[in-house]
Amino acid sequence: MTRDTTDLAEMLARLKKLERQNRRFKLAGITVLVFAAAGLMMGLASPKDQTVEAERFVVRDASGKVRAIFGAFPNGDTVLALSDQNGKLRVGLFAYPDGVSSLSFADKNGKDRAVLAVSSDLAVGLVLKDQAQEVRAGLNVAADGSSALALGDKNGTNRAMLTLLPNGEPGLLLSDQAGNIRSLMHVRADGSPQLKMVDKDAQPIFTAP
Repeated sequence: MTRDTTDLAEMLARLKKLERQNRRFKLAGITVLVFAAAGLMMGLASPKDQTVEAERFVVRDASGKVRAIFGAFPNGDTVLALSDQNGKLRVGLFAYPDGVSSLSFADKNGKDRAVLAVSSDLAVGLVLKDQAQEVRAGLNVAADGSSALALGDKNGTNRAMLTLLPNGEPGLLLSDQAGNIRSLMHVRADGSPQLKMVDKDAQPIFTAP
């Protein structure tokens, strides 16, 4: 290999090395710019230490209709209400000064169809209604620890109820159209089962054992 050939090879090697270094520098510079831009965008999207305070907020749509209200009212109620384009209240979240809180969902006619509530004595309940506003199903956990699942007919009369008492006794109650209990099946705390049936006058007609 001649001297010229050696110099040319060294020069090519240096150029390749310089090219690789420049490429790394460019990538590093691009990376820095990307992170800088991301930081800038994050700063713009998430302003720090900004607080907006007000008693009530009202949101209106393009036509000027109220679609949402969030606020605290003079009577002590805290309310979040969401309405549809027709002005019907569809979702309501309420916290009352007596300790009661509730979440309700309404249909397109503005009628409550589902209500979840916690009472002041710490009981909690879920109520489901039909289009006629009759309660068709209810789930309740009382403050004493008992729980119940009730099913109602189209007239709002409880026809079936599954219960669990605080002492651990489960029970199933079936009622007639007037709401009178006609059949009771439960398991006592000692593990023994019982089945009892009565007539319309609440007189026993069958008991086992």
